[in-house]
Amino acid sequence: MFFTTAVDPEIIARGTVGFSGAELENLVNQAALKAAVDGKDMVTMKELEFSKDKILMGRILYKRYICMLQCTGLFLCD
Repeated sequence: MFFTTAVDPEIIARGTVGFSGAELENLVNQAALKAAVDGKDMVTMKELEFSKDKILMGRILYKRYICMLQCTGLFLCD
């Protein structure tokens, strides 16, 4: 899978502040999968933005889940 020349790494960097190396790798892999599913030969900003949103939404849902467990008393911290 290749990236188009229209992919701007600065835009991706601004939108992924705080991402670990593993999360950045996941972002690129998710974008490549999305491009392949869409039948494209190259990854564009559209797929990278989609992947970033997917990862960020996963974080938000996980935090909500942990909060829900804490509020109901099912999640105990040391």
